[in-house]
Amino acid sequence: MWFEETHGRRVGRRFASAVVGFGLAAAAVVGCGSTSKAASAGTSTAATTAPLSAVTLRMGDQATSVQTLLETSGELQNLPYHVTWSEFPSGAAGIAALTGGSVDVVPTADAPAIFAYAAHDPIKVISASLPSTPSQSIYGLLVPGNSTIDSLASLAGKKVGWQTGSVGQYFGLQALKQAGVPASSVTFVNLTAGSALSALNGGKVDALFSSDPFMSIGVADFHDKVVVSGASYVKGETFWIASSSALASPSVSAAIGDMVGRYAKAQIWAAAHRSQWAATFSRITGLPAAVADLYVNRSQYVTVPITAANIITPLQNEADFFYQQKVLTAPVHLTALFDTRFNKQA
Repeated sequence: MWFEETHGRRVGRRFASAVVGFGLAAAAVVGCGSTSKAASAGTSTAATTAPLSAVTLRMGDQATSVQTLLETSGELQNLPYHVTWSEFPSGAAGIAALTGGSVDVVPTADAPAIFAYAAHDPIKVISASLPSTPSQSIYGLLVPGNSTIDSLASLAGKKVGWQTGSVGQYFGLQALKQAGVPASSVTFVNLTAGSALSALNGGKVDALFSSDPFMSIGVADFHDKVVVSGASYVKGETFWIASSSALASPSVSAAIGDMVGRYAKAQIWAAAHRSQWAATFSRITGLPAAVADLYVNRSQYVTVPITAANIITPLQNEADFFYQQKVLTAPVHLTALFDTRFNKQA
């Protein structure tokens, strides 16, 4: 996907919604739908009893961020199976492809997982990551550089953008509630991730509940400013979601487990090699180096076991909040959404 600045200048290539997640690639820098396979078996602790050489693991991605992280860290070397990659503009689009049968695994943020489960999609959350630095967040309230908006209270009477059904909507509703600002006092505008910055800097909205990499693009390229960090309002978890049909295959499941383990190692590598990852991210996506640096420094995550305390209960609280705010029309109970078979890879 291409993003066009309001002045017509291209500011990036092939990147998507920052709800985050955080996508992956092949053993070399590859494009959407490309394939990779290593010459020898991997060393992951995932199950290897299935004939992995016959497996093609179909991975989805957003913003090529999983791609660049795994590529740059070297974790895609010596794969014992094939991998194909598909790029999606949002978690919701990736989940649609997943349920349609064109991919096996997609990265996404938390809110799309809730809405997919509420729609009875045949999916499972199979891996979860949390920010390694809780004070950092890939979410924020973004305003133009010359805006007088400096707090949540300043949003009353303003037009504010977000993407409906996203973490941005949850962040916005949660933040306004905690600040004592009635949601009814704000005019909300539903925007796609690709159109949001143009709307903000073209004057169609006064503020934007945004996420990276778009938030970093706004700061670096438009000179926008982040006036409220999402760190105090959203946990910021990201997920890998697999289709039930992929998990039903022992060989595909084994490949998924191996890839989960590789991604966990890549996240550890990233903490000590931020500049190297940022340079690769900039090169692959076409985003300016300043944007890549901001994005990478806010996108330090660590894979964690899926447990009630760190993942399931917080996500259930989010689903309950969406229901209380009438975003969901019926309550949902998320326990069955999770598959913990790969917790040992965290």
